[in-house]
Amino acid sequence: MKRSHWIPTKDQAHLVQQVRVIQGEMGLAAAENLSTKVIEHMRALTRIVVEFNYYLQSDDHAADDLIRNYVCDSVAGANESFQYVNNAYRGFLDALPSKVDWSCNARQSLNDLKSAFRAQFEEFIVQKRFENKYRSLLDLYKLGLLYASLSYS
Repeated sequence: MKRSHWIPTKDQAHLVQQVRVIQGEMGLAAAENLSTKVIEHMRALTRIVVEFNYYLQSDDHAADDLIRNYVCDSVAGANESFQYVNNAYRGFLDALPSKVDWSCNARQSLNDLKSAFRAQFEEFIVQKRFENKYRSLLDLYKLGLLYASLSYS
């Protein structure tokens, strides 16, 4: 019998908890400044980023084309959410510039992008200031999109 999801059952509860904690932190901080629609898109982007981080951490899935393509499709499919969240972020007075340079990062190897994503994710997790965490979420998505673009089979 096939699993209903690519994430093993033993890891699902932890990931769901991690996603909910991050979504809760960001949602509370965002409630004053963002529309409900943008917050919902931010929640979706958060889930995609956390799941993508799990995928990059797990060596079990590295050789599985079906799982890799599913994960890449999930990242690419979150583009609309990214657009909503990114457009809202641009309206912040203290919005920070992206650390992701499309032209530079597009020439990196998958291992380089994986390392950059993992380092940015660690910063994202410990970031306390909402605007910085928000910027970090957007940059993580961009790194995930670059990785996905280079790894489709």
